[in-house]
Amino acid sequence: MSNNFDWIYAGYFKLNEPITIDEITGYFDPTSGFDPNNPLFRYRMNIWSNQGTGVNIGPVNTGSFAGDVFSSDFIPGIFSWGDTGVDRIYGADYGYAHDDIFYLALQLDNPITLPAGEYWFSHDATVVPEPATMLLLGSGLVGLAGFRRKFRKISSL
Repeated sequence: MSNNFDWIYAGYFKLNEPITIDEITGYFDPTSGFDPNNPLFRYRMNIWSNQGTGVNIGPVNTGSFAGDVFSSDFIPGIFSWGDTGVDRIYGADYGYAHDDIFYLALQLDNPITLPAGEYWFSHDATVVPEPATMLLLGSGLVGLAGFRRKFRKISSL
């Protein structure tokens, strides 16, 4: 989940020649009750350009969760997800527990071409408020504004 754009966890990749992309895939572990089919989740994928050199490299800070090279927030496509059939298997200290590894794929409506260069990729899910929640929030803000206005009129008498 997105929580702080200054701390985006992204994977580095380098292209030695231009590449055209029509589908982007990331992987995740649906643990702790995460339901990838929940209609309140909206998935995103982003690509950032690289900044720095040597050991001081990292994704460009755009001041938001949107990548400066690519963001599914602005480029249309269709998301899908599913079980890869591959499990992460823990050691004896965790009883050889298995964790499913899922994929998240974005099929782009129109392919994009990335030039040769160094990039960073990340995918995440955000929680989209229900319409009823937004209605209640909006009603509460309007009520608060009305209360403050009434209070100001009374206090100025």
